[in-house]
Amino acid sequence: MKKKEFKIAASYQKSTRLDADLSSKIFDQLILHDSYKDLLQKIINNSEKGGQRAFTLTGPYGGGKSTFAVLLAGLLSPDKKIRSSAENLLPKPILNNFKKSFGNDNGWVVIKVVSGGDNHILSLYNSLKVAIDDFWVNQKKPKEIENLPKPKNYHTLIEYFELVANVASSKKNKSGLIIIFDELGKVFENAKKNNTDLYFFQELSERFNRSNNSCFFVGILHQAFQEYAKNTTQSIRDEWSKIQGRFTDLPFSLGIEEVIKLINNAISGPPPPQSQKKKEMCFKVIESLTDSRLKTVKKLDLELLGCWPLHPMTSLLLGPISRRKFGQNERSTFGFLTSLEPYGFKDFIENYMKETESYTPDMLWDYLKHNLEPTIMVSPDGHKWAEASESIKRVEDKNEDTHVKILKVISIIDLFGKPYGLRANEKTISLIFEKNNKKEIRIILDDLLKWSSVVYKRHLDTYVIFAGSDIDLEKEMKLIEESIDKKTSNYLNNIDLNECVIAKRHYHEKGTLRWLDKRIYTYKELTENKEKWQSNKGEISSFILCADKIEDPKHFIDTDLVIGTTKNIAELKSIALELKILYQAKEEILELSGDAVARKELNSRIDEANSMLGSLTKECFESATWLYKNEKQKNKNLSHIASIVADKIYSKSPIIKSELINKEKPSSNAIGAQKKLMYAIAANPLNPNEETKYNNEKENLGIEKHPAELGLYLTLLNSEKIHIFDKKLGIWKFSKPTRGSLLSMWKVGESFLQSCDKTSKPLSDLYEIWKAPPFGLKEGVLPIYAMTFMLVNEDKAGFYLDGIYKPNLNEVFVERLSHSPKNITIRFFDSKGIHKNTLKLYSTLTSEVLKIDAEEDALKVAKPIAKFGANLPEYTKLTKTLSARTVNIRNVILRASDPIKLIEDDLKKACGLKNSDKVNDEMMRNLANSLKELQSCYDNLIEDLKSEFFNEFNLRGSEKKKTEELGKRSKEIKESNVNSDFKFEGIISILGEATCENDWIELCASKLVHKRPKVWSDSDAKNFYVELHEFARQFTRIEDYAKAKILKSKLNPQEKKKVESLKAGIEALLEDNNQKLQEKALLDLLEKLRN
Repeated sequence: MKKKEFKIAASYQKSTRLDADLSSKIFDQLILHDSYKDLLQKIINNSEKGGQRAFTLTGPYGGGKSTFAVLLAGLLSPDKKIRSSAENLLPKPILNNFKKSFGNDNGWVVIKVVSGGDNHILSLYNSLKVAIDDFWVNQKKPKEIENLPKPKNYHTLIEYFELVANVASSKKNKSGLIIIFDELGKVFENAKKNNTDLYFFQELSERFNRSNNSCFFVGILHQAFQEYAKNTTQSIRDEWSKIQGRFTDLPFSLGIEEVIKLINNAISGPPPPQSQKKKEMCFKVIESLTDSRLKTVKKLDLELLGCWPLHPMTSLLLGPISRRKFGQNERSTFGFLTSLEPYGFKDFIENYMKETESYTPDMLWDYLKHNLEPTIMVSPDGHKWAEASESIKRVEDKNEDTHVKILKVISIIDLFGKPYGLRANEKTISLIFEKNNKKEIRIILDDLLKWSSVVYKRHLDTYVIFAGSDIDLEKEMKLIEESIDKKTSNYLNNIDLNECVIAKRHYHEKGTLRWLDKRIYTYKELTENKEKWQSNKGEISSFILCADKIEDPKHFIDTDLVIGTTKNIAELKSIALELKILYQAKEEILELSGDAVARKELNSRIDEANSMLGSLTKECFESATWLYKNEKQKNKNLSHIASIVADKIYSKSPIIKSELINKEKPSSNAIGAQKKLMYAIAANPLNPNEETKYNNEKENLGIEKHPAELGLYLTLLNSEKIHIFDKKLGIWKFSKPTRGSLLSMWKVGESFLQSCDKTSKPLSDLYEIWKAPPFGLKEGVLPIYAMTFMLVNEDKAGFYLDGIYKPNLNEVFVERLSHSPKNITIRFFDSKGIHKNTLKLYSTLTSEVLKIDAEEDALKVAKPIAKFGANLPEYTKLTKTLSARTVNIRNVILRASDPIKLIEDDLKKACGLKNSDKVNDEMMRNLANSLKELQSCYDNLIEDLKSEFFNEFNLRGSEKKKTEELGKRSKEIKESNVNSDFKFEGIISILGEATCENDWIELCASKLVHKRPKVWSDSDAKNFYVELHEFARQFTRIEDYAKAKILKSKLNPQEKKKVESLKAGIEALLEDNNQKLQEKALLDLLEKLRN
């Protein structure tokens, strides 16, 4: 049997829609159930005998209410073809009664409405216009109803209905008006949600019931009227109850046999295998029922057989299940048949069905368990379901598959089948599990009894689930509710309000993510405890839903709080109270620890209450009336309002569109890119970054390719014109922004700088200014903008690290800018009061000696001198080989903490002048000579080292010739493969590649002393000479040995004998002398032979 042979008829795959499906064709497929006939007769009887004109039909989803609405609309349709098709379905007695009551020779004005949306008045008005057009389709409309304007209120709309009904009921038309309102419950749900009244329906029903014209209202509901008013205040429930009293409610649901007939019609496919045997089984199932009415239904066995591959017991259960309260969530019998949910009918056909297998009740249990359990748990069936579920779980742990299946069958029949005559006894279970013989089934049932999973009720001949819970949760919760002081308790504290509201528009425009949190407080809490206003998780402000009336909105006008009220607060409080009771029950009912069934039921209720509370809270916040600065925020969603608040608080927020770094806590990758960018910002020809090619005087700071730091540079600096090309100087440089979103922030930074004129202030103070409103910079971008700000303003301020003046903004600053800005301090300097001639002399000095063109400004001439000192090699900063004056000048420059004081006082003293003396030309000459001495100090050291190297090896001639000779000799040693230590081999490798550049001597000196010459002290220099001498001796010995080794390899046997003879003769001559004399004689001899 092919799975694809089974299909659900197209007409059953979608729900009937009143306003779209009314046509003559629909009645060709419609099955007129007895329930429809009964309902139609009830409407006729109530109209004729009681004068009732307003009805509500109440029944579960998928129960056929909308189909009945289409039938009623068809019977009264002004379209003769549609009306005739509908009439052909009715038995003559009912049709005659209907015609007598409704007199429908010409049809009626049929107003068809579905749901009504958010504005049911407008929906009714639009449907009225359509109905008028349909009724007078081939004739001129009466003037009084031809152009009805949009009603101002519901009173006007009711007058329209009466007017149209009057015209339709006239002698000429002999007709009437009917409003058929499908899914009326959605109007009630909206009214509850928005806390709006339902007086329209009260007045409409009263006017229709009193009217002399033929006018009816039929509303379709999926649950009883009072259920819609649940979780509202008592006064609202009372009002709704009055309205309900104006309508005659007609309960409506299909009988089990009618549901079975529909299922039979819906499923098309081949007959079941072994049809006769299956037919007999269907008959036996019917015989097992205790409902005598069902037993007498004609051809029920054939109808059940037509439901194959549904097992007949499953078919019988579907009707009762669809009527349950949990089934009223838009899941109907046909929803089950057509849905693709796991364990459903379609899933079974397509994935699990075998040749002779049917969809049994245990499979239906699995479907309910996996798709509807949370809903069942909070329904009246929840307690019993929890008991059954817990019992099944215990048996599942025993790994007995058939036991579990039979227990599921007993559970589902016990839960849903008893009121309709279904029993779970040995006979019915055998009909479901045909492969197991009666003996096997009896053993399984005995096991289930022994395990206390089921109980056998002998007088009813049925197995039922063992009631495993002794706790009456409803009773316990009622006691807890009575103990709670509802006046003082704030149940709203149980609401999870972690969800924040993003200021999306602000984010898209500015690039900075900001949000408001959600809070719920009473007015008293808000006004008496201002701590409730404070931000604590990074939010810029809060949406505060007031749990009662806002007595004085102006109280919050000077805050950035958004205060709101909602009509649904009573419902919110009600659910919050229920949740509080549930949580309290969980804590206080000690017996729960030993009662898994009650625990499961309670936990399910808590989950459902939390879910309802979460949905309602979201709804309350979205539908609330919000005030910001005492202004109503009309027609604006929460995100829109959040953006208004963000714009107001951070009115001067710069545009920084970088998701990577524009955060309070950037990722480690972002921090890495941030640091690299800051290294590039700091790098310049005088302060190079040795590991990279960064240079802030180059385009893109010298950053090559496309790393993350280049993206940050382009977004944060280049786009804001902070790093620009200076055509006059031919270099890129940092500059104050002249336009754009950073300008305001920059100006405030300059004001802060000027406030540091008398005493230095920490950079962290500037960070706080930029982080606060109206700028709101994030931690990720602060160090980058601070670095550029300091560079642009370095000619106006001095920067100190741990209290020590630092003329260079180098890599050390990069680390501290991010981690400890409070340890970086800034001092603004004013050069007013310094003699112009002094500034002129210093300006000339920096230009001629330091090759820096400086304006005649104190800081601009002082900083180059301080930078000069800071950039000196460590050797130059430490050596005592300089002249006494130069040492004094050097030390003064290195210890400078105040650049102005450096040029006004400190350098004068170092040059031998008194405080009262003026800066003069002689001082400048002495200072210039000392600066030059400092400039050349390290270079002189290198030249001395080089000269000593050449002398140690007795090299003569030009530097090039000496370098080449040394390289040649080193290569020969290396090629001889004479074993030596690593240090020696490292140095001869360097010498073998030596050129006229100074690199080789610095490398060799580093190897000899184990320290770079730039960081030497004077003692390191002395140590070099000792180490060099030792290296030279080692070099000579190894070189001689290498030469002898090479020479020996080139001798013939006779020459080798002569060598041995010479050696013996020399040894004999030297034998009587001491070792020192022997070595001296041999060395002198070797030297002579070399030359």
